[in-house]
Amino acid sequence: MPKWHAPHRGSKAFRRCRAARIYPRVSTWPKTDKVTLLGFPAYKVGMCTVYEKVLDPRSPWHGIERAVAATVLEAPPVRVMAVRVYTLTPYGYRALTEIWTHQIFDWERKYLARVFPLPKRIDEKYVEEKINQIWNYFDQGLINRVRVLVRTRPGLTGIGQKKPWIVEIQVGGPIKEALEYALGLLGKSVDVTQVFQPRQYVDVIGVTKGYGFQGVVKRHGVAIPWRGKKKKEYRAVGSLGPITPGRVFWTVPRYGQYGFFRRTEYNKEILSIIPLVSDFIEERECFLPDELEQLKKMRIELAMKYAGVDDPSKLPRRFIMTFAPKGGFKHYGLPRNTVLIVRGSTVGPPKRMLILRHPVRPKRIIETEILRYYYGREEIGVRIIPLPS
Repeated sequence: MPKWHAPHRGSKAFRRCRAARIYPRVSTWPKTDKVTLLGFPAYKVGMCTVYEKVLDPRSPWHGIERAVAATVLEAPPVRVMAVRVYTLTPYGYRALTEIWTHQIFDWERKYLARVFPLPKRIDEKYVEEKINQIWNYFDQGLINRVRVLVRTRPGLTGIGQKKPWIVEIQVGGPIKEALEYALGLLGKSVDVTQVFQPRQYVDVIGVTKGYGFQGVVKRHGVAIPWRGKKKKEYRAVGSLGPITPGRVFWTVPRYGQYGFFRRTEYNKEILSIIPLVSDFIEERECFLPDELEQLKKMRIELAMKYAGVDDPSKLPRRFIMTFAPKGGFKHYGLPRNTVLIVRGSTVGPPKRMLILRHPVRPKRIIETEILRYYYGREEIGVRIIPLPS
């Protein structure tokens, strides 16, 4: 007779615990010598099909055209609001001090003051004093980590969210160079193209879709017995355990909360990055005057490139520049900012914010050539949609 084998259903490797908040907190950052931000927030748009040709001669699909699933992410620029430095103590890393930008708009202060105890006096003199204090800490050898506090710009997207979120992102590289880089970004906008490049791996951290209270079959994958088995319950475990000891072990699958878990997916390849600039920037968000003029100029240049014209007067007076099918992505709409195409699927439903992080365990990239993108049976690309004046 064959050996009786009935292992536990469901993995015990994950904490089935509801996330504390809808956007994730990054607990681990990779060690790198490159001076750059190690993460960037993005919003999940939906999925598409990418047709690619494998160029790697070592791959069994060399020279073959294949269709792969991919996820579309929208990454509007973020603004660096503060720089925070950490020191190593016997109890772990502790925040030493932080410096906020003195260029805080009233609209930003309205939301940030609810979350952070902002300094009462933030001006150029305050910034200068804080910078001198931070460099004194560096000379004493107290600074071990440098991180920045960035705020998201959901108003540039079409998800309908107005309140910005604050995300803490670590700066890679040696401490001195990282500190100089972070202080140089204070109060400025950062685009995703300054952090990531096409054909590189990223770790995607997010919160999965929530399903509420579920039973053991959906939550743990417990097998349903045949209908002829005389049991009081069919969608339940066969036994809660032995008589002795008289308790239920934690390894026994039980019903409860399922979904809305914080999860990390390692090594998701960025297939391509499509730069876009949102429309009506001055109405949707707050920018510094020089940044606003630069974005407007970049928007016209990108629109001319995608439309194939050499004269700005040939463009519509008002238009939307997007990467989407006709009618937009289901449950999302039209992405209007820089779009990232990531191989495979990612956690969470559309409109949920994810954090892309430089990989902590990278692997070798397989060289491919992107041929075209499809959403269902419709081929998609960058489109210029004219609006009524």
